[in-house]
Order: sequence, then structure tokens, then C-alpha cells
Amino acid sequence: MFYFRRYRQFLKRAKRICKRYLSYERYSFKFKLIFIYVFLSLLPISLIVFISYHFYSESIEKQISDLIEYSLIQTSENIKTKLGTYKDLIYTIVSDEDLNYLFSKFNNGNNVEKITALNSIRERFIIYTYPKWEIRSLAFINEKMESVAYEKTNPNISDTVWNDLERKKAVYQRGYSEDGIFLLPTSALNYQNRKKEQLFHMILKVKNLKTQEIIGVLVLSLQESVLSDICNPHSMPEWQNILRTYSFIIDQQGQIISCADKDYIGKNVNDYLKQDVSNSSNQYNKIKHIPFKFNGSAFIINKRAIDKTSWVIINLADKGTLFYQVNFFKRAVVLISIGIALVFTAIILIITKHYSGSIRRIVDGMKLAQSGQLSVQLELENKDEFFAIAERFNKMMRQIKHLVEEVKKQKEDVCQATYRQKEAEIRALEAQINPHFLYNTLDCINWLAIEKEEYEISQMLSKLAQILRYSINKSNSIVTLAEEINWLKQYIYIQQQRFNHSFECILDIDEEAKKFPIHKLLLQPFIENAIIHGFEGYRSGGILHITINIVEGHHAEFRIEDNGNGIEEKTLSKIVCNINSNQEEAGIGIYNVINRVKMYYGNQAKLEIWSKLGEGTKILLKIPELGAVKK
Repeated sequence: MFYFRRYRQFLKRAKRICKRYLSYERYSFKFKLIFIYVFLSLLPISLIVFISYHFYSESIEKQISDLIEYSLIQTSENIKTKLGTYKDLIYTIVSDEDLNYLFSKFNNGNNVEKITALNSIRERFIIYTYPKWEIRSLAFINEKMESVAYEKTNPNISDTVWNDLERKKAVYQRGYSEDGIFLLPTSALNYQNRKKEQLFHMILKVKNLKTQEIIGVLVLSLQESVLSDICNPHSMPEWQNILRTYSFIIDQQGQIISCADKDYIGKNVNDYLKQDVSNSSNQYNKIKHIPFKFNGSAFIINKRAIDKTSWVIINLADKGTLFYQVNFFKRAVVLISIGIALVFTAIILIITKHYSGSIRRIVDGMKLAQSGQLSVQLELENKDEFFAIAERFNKMMRQIKHLVEEVKKQKEDVCQATYRQKEAEIRALEAQINPHFLYNTLDCINWLAIEKEEYEISQMLSKLAQILRYSINKSNSIVTLAEEINWLKQYIYIQQQRFNHSFECILDIDEEAKKFPIHKLLLQPFIENAIIHGFEGYRSGGILHITINIVEGHHAEFRIEDNGNGIEEKTLSKIVCNINSNQEEAGIGIYNVINRVKMYYGNQAKLEIWSKLGEGTKILLKIPELGAVKK
């Protein structure tokens, strides 16, 4: 249970952090524009580049694989045709009646007949093999392991590869056990006083044409270069040279039968590849060592079986060369995209700097007006929508200043009670400078947001307009506490957005108090002071607690508490003294609300303030029900 609680606490903490730093509302208008630009332009461009590269690469690879597959089919057919020529030759030799007779004499004749048959057989072998340079040897081996052979470039009868008894036994047993022509893998045969040669062999049983009795085997030995020249011809097509393709032949066990690099013949191809080629097709691989002409680079494997044999042609295509143009295209597109993104980002920054500068000057003017400087005037250079807003603001401030001056002139001609009432109305008017201004200008900003497709901003402006309509319409009228609280919730929400959720508000309202009648905007100055002054400098952790209860039957008690900065003792004493003496030094907001409270409720209202520096402020306001106020 302990670890489960710790886990739940961790999740709650992570959720608060994400809400604080990843909340869309807490960021500025400029940041939102840049974010929208990145999301709507750079992200699609990146996706297009990635998807295009992926499909382009797959398309190129498929086309190259199809081309190589077609080449392998041609190579396979050429090898099949070439081997068919030699098979025809072997069948022709075995079907030769004269040679068949000489083979029988060689097996069963006396010494003279054997020697005569041997020479005659060699002469016939010369006739058959002379036109074909690639044939290195033609030999006949009987069951007694006696052999007669003809080897090109080796006139010495006694020095042949078939003098080795073990080799003759292996060849004879393999040929005797197979039906039809059998292909022996390539092997390096050593000749006395000559370099070794890579040869592969074709074996066929020899039968007596009359009795069909097996009298021996015929072995045709061919140069391995017959196969390698077909797989990797000297005059390769241009596309094969460009792609750096390489082909070789292996048998079912993976042993290399033919290869342009002769040192690898007879070795197993799986010793050089990371993956068994017998279980892969058209796959990327890496070479373990440095075989052939590849230098450890990635390549694509294609393979095809040769019909009527147990051999397979393997083709390697260099992936680096194949995708050189594709990678070049990818890098070019990425660089161009980055360049375009930088240019567009610079343009967005210039545009947002202009708009954010105009908005900042308008907001600064509003703050000055809110602090009481009614002579403030805005100056904007560009004749755009913000210029129109500034002009309306300037006109409104001139009108307000004129009204204030007129009221001050009339102040000496009215009685003290009328003066206090007028003073309260003036203070209420001053407190509503920002709502009046915003209500007149929000419509322009709302249409500007819609033109920029900032629908979230438009929605917030609409909510703000609803708040302002409530505050402006009959500002001194009487409403139920439920209506006032509903307005306060919206007001606090706007302030939370304004201060990036640096504080949270807790409302604890007695259900019975919701029908209690109250003058509009009576609590707003206390809430505003707690937020602006109490939470000044806060980024998070602020708590505003509002409690409303019905006490003593017909009285409403309001407790407004915050854990903010608090008020210095000297300043608090001055505020309390000024409140008791109705002096203006207490601040426009507090002075105005005290004046209104005394006007509406007289001495039956109670207001107390407690505060300690660094710990917060508590305000207690207790007012009677309007119907119970004693005149």
C-alpha cells in the first residue's frame, strides 16, 4: 500500500507539472502564432519528405530488384544452355558404338588389346574435345579403378589427375549411384609442375550398348571460368557497372561453386554473410569480412535456382551505390526545407513582433489608465486594426477625463452626502475604465482573431465580453449572490489565464446564501487586490479562499483569504486608519468599495482586515440583508 500511495502521488505531481508547463493558455500570442506555424507548415513538410523518401526508396529498390531478377533469369538460362551443350556431348560420347566397343576391350582385353584400346580411346577423346577450349579433361574409369584420360595442355599420359586412386574411387562411386548426369562441385586440382586449376565435373554411367551392363563412368572436367564468365561477363551492361553488382554460384550446402575471386571457391558462403542466404531473399545484409570487391558495405541479395541442377545463383547489389541518388535527394530536400523554414520563421517573427508590440503598448496604456492616469494617450505608427483600437481608447480617455473634471468642479456646490454619492459613482466609473475600454475594443480584436483563425482566442474574447456586459449594465443594481458569484467565477478564470495559473481559487458558499441580495461588483475590488498585489511575483502556489455564509439570520459574512505576499505593518495601519477616516490614500479600489458599503448599509456593515508580511491577508466583510437595513 505504501508504494501504491507513492505511485499515486507521483502521478498527481506529474499531472500538475504537465498542466502548468504544457498548458496552451499560459503562453503568449506570439508563441501561439509561431507554434501554429510550426505545426501547420514544418510538420507537414517533414512528413511529406519522409513519406516521399520512403516510397521513392521502395520504388527504386523494387525496380532494381526486378531488373536484377531479369538478369539472373538470363544468366540462369545461359548457364543451363551451356551445361546442356556439355550434356549433349557426354550423351553423344556414351552413345558412340566404336567408343563403347573400345571401353569393353579396355575392361576385358589382354594387355595388347588394352594398350590399343587406350590409345584409340584417347584419339577419340581428342576429336570430341578439341573444338571446345573450356574442356580440360575427358576420362573413362571402370570398376577396377583403371582409367584412360585425355587432358588438354598435358600430353603426358602418366601425369594426369586421374592417377590418384582415392579420387577415382570417389568419382566412380558417385557416378555409379546416380541416374543421369551428375555435377560434382568445383575443386582445385593440382598438376605436377603446373599451377592448380579450378574445375567442375560432369559424370555419367557408361553401359554396354548391347547388354546394358554398367562398364564404367565417363567424367567430363570443365574450367570453372565457364560459369564465372557467364555470371560476371567482362562486357557487363552499363547499369550493372553503375550499381556494382556481383554474382556467384553456390550449391545446396552453401559451398561456392563459381566465383570471379578464385580464392573463395570451395568455401561456404555463410562464413562471409551475417545471414543464411538459403533462408533470405532480397534482404539487406552486411559482409563479415571483405570478400569479393565489396568493402564491408551494405548490399541487397537476389538469388535464383538453376533449373535441372542443385545450384543457385546469388547476386549482390551495392546498396550504397544504389541509394546514392536517393540519399542525395533526401539531403537536398531536407536542406531546402530547413532553408524555407528559416525564412518563414524570420517572416513570422517580424510579423508577430509588430502585432505583439502594438498589443503591448495598448495593454501598458490600459494599466496606466487603471492606476488613475487619465491623461494617457496611445501612439501607434501603422494604420491597422490596432491603430483603430488605440484611437477609440484615446477618445474614451479624453471623455472620461472631461467628465472627471466636470464632477470635480461641481463637488463644492453639493452637500456632503451628495458629494459622497457622486464620489462613489466616479470611483465606480474609474474602476470600470478597463471594462468599458475592453468592451468597446474586444469586437475588433475578436474579428482579428477570426481572420487569423485563432478560434480559441475568439472564444475567450466572447467569454470576456459576457463578463463586461454584466459589469457595465446597471453597475449599481441589486442582484442575487448566485449571480454575483457566477460573475466572480468568470472574472477569476480570466485572471487565472492572465497570470498563467499562478494561483487557484477555492469557493466555499453556503447554499442558503445564494439567494441573498447584494449590490453588483461589491466584492470585486477585494478579489482584484488579492490577485494583483497579494500574488505579485508568484508563478505558482497561490491560493485564494472565498467563504460566504449566512449568520445571525439576516446577515451575510464574506471571508476573503490569500496566502500571498501580505502587507507591511506600517502600510496596514495606514490603510486601516484611512478606511476609518474615509481618506483616499487607501487606494481607489478599497476606498470606492468602503464608500459604497457605507452608502448602502451605513454603520450596520462591518469590515476588518488582517495581514502579515509573507503569510497573506484576510478580509472579513459582514453586511445585512437590504430589507433589514435600518434607515
